[in-house]
Amino acid sequence: MSEDEAFLRAILPAPEGSALRLVYADWLEERGDPRAEYLRLGARLAALPVGDEAAPGLRRHLVELRAHLPAPWLALLGDYRSTGSDPDPRRAELAAGVLGRPARYVDAEGYERAIVAAATHGLTGALAYAERRSKRRRGYSRSLRRWGYLDIHFHLRVRERSGREAAWEVQTYNPYFGCDVRFLEWYGDVALVIYREKHSTYVCRFGLDSPAEFKAIEDDWVLDGRQLGYWGDQETSVRRLAIPGLEELPPLSADEAAEWGLLPPTLGYAAAQRRLAEGARWVEV
Repeated sequence: MSEDEAFLRAILPAPEGSALRLVYADWLEERGDPRAEYLRLGARLAALPVGDEAAPGLRRHLVELRAHLPAPWLALLGDYRSTGSDPDPRRAELAAGVLGRPARYVDAEGYERAIVAAATHGLTGALAYAERRSKRRRGYSRSLRRWGYLDIHFHLRVRERSGREAAWEVQTYNPYFGCDVRFLEWYGDVALVIYREKHSTYVCRFGLDSPAEFKAIEDDWVLDGRQLGYWGDQETSVRRLAIPGLEELPPLSADEAAEWGLLPPTLGYAAAQRRLAEGARWVEV
């Protein structure tokens, strides 16, 4: 294992910490590696208070640097940005190869099992994936009040190269309506998934040594590195969660959220301002 990998492995248990990242930055700078500037800039930006006038310029520079750095390296640091996307089907095939089975097959009990989203850890090789298990059944369902029904379950699973594994059932109103995975990636030694079910959108962190923790968020969300911002109907601010710990952070105004890149693009700044005004009128009434 190279020294570079040694630093990354040391960062994994606490990827949100800045102290070790700065030590890593010093090591990179000694070798003339441009990644050092990115790490220092990220630590400086994270330490600024909301509303600091230096933040927009630093963020723009960070985005410029990010565009020229290796995606696998950024992934190991958890420096993702996402507003949701369809799962890459190639990942399901790669996960199936690791598991030594097809991405979709019928098990011994007659259930069809399909990998709907997956992510492989860049250093450890650990696999995190979401799986659907379904079977058409005959007979009468009291809950559905009808004959014939689909017995379906969604699970989040983790498997190490050693074979150690764990699984949790997805939190949902009714799995019959599906589990639309919009994001699934590793953050250090835990995986993060964001999915939509019938009524709600959820974010969940899970790992072999970290039982699954679910939190309901809103359909309009932005994930940017160590923050997840989301905005619901009749909200007058953007709520935030720390990633991957899911601790609640102080909410942001529309101006602050736009400054920090956490204003959901489906909403837009102008719409956010209108919603703020409508929310204020609603409060006054």
